[in-house]
Amino acid sequence: QPDEKPSLVVTGSFFTRYELREGYDDIGRNHPRYRESDFVFYRARLGLQTTPIDIGKGKHVVLTLEPQASGFWADKPNTLTDGALNIHQGSMRIVAEDYWIDAGRFEMSYGDHVVIGNVGWHQTGRSFDGIRSRISLEKGWVDLFATQVQEDPFDVAPFASGDKYFNGVYAGLGPMLGEDVVLDAYLLNHVLPRTSEDTELGLQFTLGSRYKNNFGSVDVRAEAGVQVGTGALEQLAFQGEAEVGSKLGKTRIAAVGWYASGDDPTTSKNEGWDQLYPTAHKFMGLADIAGDRNNIMGGMARVRHPLDDIGLGADAHVFLQPEPTGDNDAFTGVEVDAWALKSLGKGLGLRCGYSIFAPNEDGAFGTSDLAHYVEVQLAFALK
Repeated sequence: QPDEKPSLVVTGSFFTRYELREGYDDIGRNHPRYRESDFVFYRARLGLQTTPIDIGKGKHVVLTLEPQASGFWADKPNTLTDGALNIHQGSMRIVAEDYWIDAGRFEMSYGDHVVIGNVGWHQTGRSFDGIRSRISLEKGWVDLFATQVQEDPFDVAPFASGDKYFNGVYAGLGPMLGEDVVLDAYLLNHVLPRTSEDTELGLQFTLGSRYKNNFGSVDVRAEAGVQVGTGALEQLAFQGEAEVGSKLGKTRIAAVGWYASGDDPTTSKNEGWDQLYPTAHKFMGLADIAGDRNNIMGGMARVRHPLDDIGLGADAHVFLQPEPTGDNDAFTGVEVDAWALKSLGKGLGLRCGYSIFAPNEDGAFGTSDLAHYVEVQLAFALK
């Protein structure tokens, strides 16, 4: 409820993380963020949010500003140069009885981050520019959003058609089925840019659903979607993921399987799944070698176990390609991730992790040389 005299609520998150990658050059993983190297990354966010400000007619406003500094140690040319301070979030929320509206720059995270996530692990993270509204239902909710993710700075295309837009409807309908049931449905739309007057405007639609529930000590999760594209992008693609887990005392074990279609070069359509804006790091292996959720299938065994103030976890992945390139085997490789999270106090934690990736010499990477990833992170969250 609105306060008579609005005040500021302060939040923050800070981390410093050492990362070591070895063997990435041998397997041709040359992505700028995941190349063979050792870096110390940092991120500092300080969030400022007003308490509700009454604007009359049963409505109030909440203002949010979250500056961020992020990068890696010694990314500046000398010690007399400071890193840039940018705005990670800056928005105005108008709140009424049955709905709210955000306008500005804001994070978006839905479900398990399979299609839309904030990539909280990354030193910069992800946020969107646009407008978003949530409408409350008797049981559940519906979000509507319209965002712009690319501006054409050179006007090489007709008015507005050099821009890229991401729009959607995302609904949480689980309460209609039961108190503990999660059932999401979404329809997402990309408006893809034209690079000249002779290029068709591309439209992409993603229709998907997510389900999650517990049955005693067993929990299940499933998500699937289909994509179609028209105009500049003639597309027909799909993806699916399912997880079944069980608790044995404090220990949780789970099995996960996924499939994301790849493009068949012998057809006129693009059958490759566009992963959109996920937090892919949490699904496709912490070493970030297997790549995007595109032309990939596989499975994972997962174990989680708490020990007092230490959390332990391990994942074992198997990766394959539905559409192997050339004469390559479909089998890509295996990855094992292990990590430990130690609580050092309220909001303060230390995480250590190690990943090893073993590629198939006859697969996409063309080598059997091992690749290694190590991380050590110290983080604090003020809530």
